[in-house]
Amino acid sequence: MLRGVTQPSGETELRFRHAHLALGEVRLHTLGLPPCRLQLSGEAGPALVLPLAGEVTLRPERRGSRPLAADAGHSTVLLPGGPFLLRCDSWIEVVLITLPRPALEAAVGQCLASSPSPQIRTRLEAGLGRGIQWRESEPLTSVLLGLLHQAVRLLDSATRPPGDAVPLPRPALEDCLLRPLALLLLQDPPETGDREERLDPNRRFAGLLAHIEANLHRPLCLRDLCDYSGYSARALQYAFEQRFGCGPMQWVRKQRLEAAAQALRQTGGQEPVGQIARRCGYTNLSSFSRDIHRTFGQSPSALRRGSQ
Repeated sequence: MLRGVTQPSGETELRFRHAHLALGEVRLHTLGLPPCRLQLSGEAGPALVLPLAGEVTLRPERRGSRPLAADAGHSTVLLPGGPFLLRCDSWIEVVLITLPRPALEAAVGQCLASSPSPQIRTRLEAGLGRGIQWRESEPLTSVLLGLLHQAVRLLDSATRPPGDAVPLPRPALEDCLLRPLALLLLQDPPETGDREERLDPNRRFAGLLAHIEANLHRPLCLRDLCDYSGYSARALQYAFEQRFGCGPMQWVRKQRLEAAAQALRQTGGQEPVGQIARRCGYTNLSSFSRDIHRTFGQSPSALRRGSQ
């Protein structure tokens, strides 16, 4: 299923973690990985990435593609077939599932009780070509993500010794996985940025700022910002200097410190300083205290006492 992965590492409850599980045309594999960047290749068709622990960022190696992120229990990503980059900044466990396009299209047809219309085929073609990210923000999406996780556990049960295996035929088990995914594909496409946003520099830049503010808790580097926005490093530097008078990473640091100061003033001492630091992207409490003092002239605890 994948090239670039020779031996999965780590522990997981799933029994098929050290080998592929073949279920008709569907293939499943569980990976446990430390912080890393990997180049992988899904050869058999689209690949569903379902995190069990941690967060992972993926980018199809296709022109015009954008990074897609998924975290355990809250989101999933469907990648187009072909090579892609995987990045994780902490320990992760993910289930990688290859689903041939004919099987996906057949599952969509079964949900519709008819052949997909030309409009639906066009939507599927676009989604399967660029990759799709689903999050649990919508109630139906949350339910379907839960069904996908249950399907994986059910498939794992089917690999146990004969006396413990789930007494369901393989086609039924395969259907448990394909049906929720088909229903996800039939929903209105998630917000991924339309053509107007890609062509309008102001909307494109505003989208990047919103992405930064929503991900202050995660490690961010200049390459991440370039990957997300499609800017070159030089163009990104120029855009931030024109707008804010500083470089992109300086602006990220400023947003982190302002968010931390606001949290220190508003939490009333109920949230530990270390937790606020981590929530604002700091892994080292000493660095956090030093930066807070340099920026606001007070230590984090003094800043909190002053607000009280």
